[in-house]
Amino acid sequence: MHDIAEGLVPTTIQLVLSHYHKNKSLGFNASFINDRIHLFAYGYIDRKNRPCANFTDGMLSKPSTHKLKQTASQNLLLLRSFSFLFGDNVPADCEYMRMIGHLLNIARILMSTIISDHMLVTLEELIRLYEESFYNKFHRRLNKNHHLDHYIQCIKKSGNMKQYNCLVFEQKNKPNKNQSSTCRNFKNICKNLAQRQCFTMAIDLLDNPFTDSITYYGGNLVKREHCCSARYIDLCVPYVFVPKKVTINGIDFRKNLLVCIKNHDDEYYPSYGIIVEIVVMNTTIFLLLKLCKTNGYDDFLEAYEVAVERCEKIVSFEQIHSHTNFAFWSPFGSDKKYISR
Repeated sequence: MHDIAEGLVPTTIQLVLSHYHKNKSLGFNASFINDRIHLFAYGYIDRKNRPCANFTDGMLSKPSTHKLKQTASQNLLLLRSFSFLFGDNVPADCEYMRMIGHLLNIARILMSTIISDHMLVTLEELIRLYEESFYNKFHRRLNKNHHLDHYIQCIKKSGNMKQYNCLVFEQKNKPNKNQSSTCRNFKNICKNLAQRQCFTMAIDLLDNPFTDSITYYGGNLVKREHCCSARYIDLCVPYVFVPKKVTINGIDFRKNLLVCIKNHDDEYYPSYGIIVEIVVMNTTIFLLLKLCKTNGYDDFLEAYEVAVERCEKIVSFEQIHSHTNFAFWSPFGSDKKYISR
């Protein structure tokens, strides 16, 4: 969180935008950047973390004295959407945009819960390319770059880095902050707040059933022939439950959201589907999906280009990657649909 999301990411983004700002022919100013950030459709899953359109000319002309004012999550989303926001205004072979791509793929590997020898080799090469480009373009080396050099050794020794990411841990401080801001007892404040936090965590552990947390919102019990998935459901099932939305382990699934299918047809590209309907039969959750064809991977945007097909498929919840969902992203001035990993 501190090395990447609050360190290298905002610094790199600000320096790259400052370079574009100095090149007057590109037309980068605070108003242009804010409009692009404000108008971009980030999708349902990223709507809470969309970056603030608060850039000023001082941030672009004097990046050493005016820092970006974004949270860690906003910085990561700004990094992921950077090429979609500004890629149409820079040359296709822009080395600064390629440096952004290197940093984006570094962040993706470091945020992954799965690590392999191949990924570590890739990470080592990405770090080398990013640091060489950063130093050649800006003639400076940050302390965070030195931290980055040790990440591969740390992963080999202690496992994936996401389990040590304090992005989640710092959320636990929010109840204490809220209580301390309204507290009128000034005796042993820190001790009392720490005890309350420990008690809360203990109660959560005792109440945790250690099973999937599933919550249904709205919906109706309907006859099989009245739902969109009727032709995929066994005739011996007279009724099914069709919820409007279901939240599983904190992730929302509802109509028109995109999910990634585990058993994909292509050996090299993942397969995606748009949720048409959610059906529950005998406590088992099924998703009726409108399939999408993955045409290829765009190295400039660091995203998969997809096209929506007419064919549909019903899959059980176990057949999709349930850790997140996706939304279509499109660069400005383009009708093509992309899915950012």
